[in-house]
Amino acid sequence: MNRKFYDSLRGKYKLPTISIDSIEIAVEDEFDTADTDEMEELRKHIAFLTRIYREVIVRHYLNGESVETIANALQIPVGTVKSRLSSGRTHIKKGFDSMEKYTKQSYEPQVLHVGISGIQGLNGEPYNITERNLIAQNLLILAYEQPLTETELAKAIGIPAAYIESVIESLVRNELMKRVGNKVYTDFIIYSHNDVAKNIEPQRKLINDNFAVFWKPLQAGLNKLRSASFYVKMAERKRHKLEYYFLMHTMSQCFFGAGAKIYDGSHEYPQRPNGGQWVAMGYSYPQNYDYNNSEIHKYTWSGERTNEVHDTLGAKKLILKVFDTPLEKQRYFHTKSILEDDVLAKMLYIINKGITPSDTGIDMLYFENIPYLAECGVLHIEGGKPAVDIPILTKEEHSELAKITGSVKDEFIPSALTFLTEHLKNARAKLPPDLKSVPEQKQYLEAMGCLHIFVVFRAKEEKAIMENIAYPCPPMVLIVEE
Repeated sequence: MNRKFYDSLRGKYKLPTISIDSIEIAVEDEFDTADTDEMEELRKHIAFLTRIYREVIVRHYLNGESVETIANALQIPVGTVKSRLSSGRTHIKKGFDSMEKYTKQSYEPQVLHVGISGIQGLNGEPYNITERNLIAQNLLILAYEQPLTETELAKAIGIPAAYIESVIESLVRNELMKRVGNKVYTDFIIYSHNDVAKNIEPQRKLINDNFAVFWKPLQAGLNKLRSASFYVKMAERKRHKLEYYFLMHTMSQCFFGAGAKIYDGSHEYPQRPNGGQWVAMGYSYPQNYDYNNSEIHKYTWSGERTNEVHDTLGAKKLILKVFDTPLEKQRYFHTKSILEDDVLAKMLYIINKGITPSDTGIDMLYFENIPYLAECGVLHIEGGKPAVDIPILTKEEHSELAKITGSVKDEFIPSALTFLTEHLKNARAKLPPDLKSVPEQKQYLEAMGCLHIFVVFRAKEEKAIMENIAYPCPPMVLIVEE
């Protein structure tokens, strides 16, 4: 009735006619975009059309271009223009006749943290695609459960298609999304905060019920480490940090090594755009979620990051190995200026060698982070000067450490296999039907994600490690090959 009322007014005042119900949209040569309610509604539905339909509708009906002119401009056949005009009209009509499809993301966006296993691209891909970009994050969340068209995504997020097309194209180009026909879907696993939270208690129970079994080989490894000559000559603060690094690294090898006996633990890291080689995973949270005070944060740790710098400052190779864990007072990378691992490795080498920073060509702005790095336990101040406060190992010492880890792994896996098999029996994450690229190991990630930290907490309670430690103890080491 509303449409017929406006049609009668147009007839009375000889205004242009817009008839969504008819096969054609009749428009006079001089189209008057009068701000009627129907015209406003029409513009809205045009805005949410995908590009191939939107551009021909706008050109033909709003700008008055002929079908032939549009065909020449877009370098497509005349028949294709007519087909797209017809399909565009159909989509507009469906928009008028159906309820809006806006989802919660249109008024209350979620937060998606994207992480990777492997090597990021030269410009920080894929982190630079999603960090601080709520639109990209929520498009990925929306397209996770099933493939969606750009129009469906536009309506779901409440933003006209023209404004999200470039974002979607970037996500596809950087291989976080994949196209299938005229739809796209998110091409990596996403865990919700509820997925993570529900896995915490079973892991706590597993470790508490079987701590002696898990700890016995780790304790044997610590005993070997404590008798190593490079450990004995270290200052006490560095010994504790080396022990913590050793435990985190060794448990990673042990738990996931045992897991690989239960599920297919092998997976390749595909070559990605701009030099990257990675497998992604994501974690979604409500925007107002108090992550820092949540139980999830208390037991969350990152996988080991390894960053190598070759032929720099007189060293053949610098290797920084880092875990981020909830036991640390502060995470070292929350610095005044962005401090990447490769820059930190160079800084530590410069400070340890007593090299004058201004002679190295490194940006002096990074050295403004020294007071903060001292608070984090990466450095400490001696006589007003910074000194490295984490273990520094030679290539040979690191090889000796790796042998100790190997000996622990050989004992740990057979003894823990029965318990882990039972724990993982029904713990595999359920994937959307179109998502085929996720390695099996990533599907069990959250069922095993807290085991390391529960072992560390229990070992601290038993006073087996880090007894009476009042200073920050980050699990990180720098390996220097001269």
